[in-house]
Amino acid sequence: MGGIKAIYEMIPTSVKKELKKEAIEKAKKFISKIKKDKKEDVNIKKYLETKYIEFSYLMPLALDQRVVLLKELYYPLTIKRKGEVIEIKGFDISLFKTKNRIIIEDDAGMGKSTLMKFLFLTNYDSMDKDYIPVFFELRNYDTKLLFKENIINSFKKIECDIDDDFFKRKLI
Repeated sequence: MGGIKAIYEMIPTSVKKELKKEAIEKAKKFISKIKKDKKEDVNIKKYLETKYIEFSYLMPLALDQRVVLLKELYYPLTIKRKGEVIEIKGFDISLFKTKNRIIIEDDAGMGKSTLMKFLFLTNYDSMDKDYIPVFFELRNYDTKLLFKENIINSFKKIECDIDDDFFKRKLI
């Protein structure tokens, strides 16, 4: 998370305060629309706030390391599915209606991670709380652990504890 911290330090204090306020408000609304009275919800709220702030800003090399909002920089990507071309302008649950998983493959640097972060942010912004967005990068996958254990460990890295009950929820 060192790179994220460096980016965060470059963001003007007034912008950081506004972004954190926005992330906290959205997390509160998100949690209020899902199951209540669970200790785990506090950790989900913290996770959502942390990831929202982390994913909101980029520092692209093409812009001389200037910090920019991902949602301002994002240019809609297109993906192909069985000959169908789909332009991704934001989170759309219909992408997952026929299959519960999607594999996006392309060369390094083509925007796969940026696309996933953008989908996380736009799902969170849409306040469609049927699904809790979970972002996990496969490069952090520990092959000695089950996938579920990898997710739990990714939450622990930001001091959020979840248990098996978390996986009974609708996740995306």
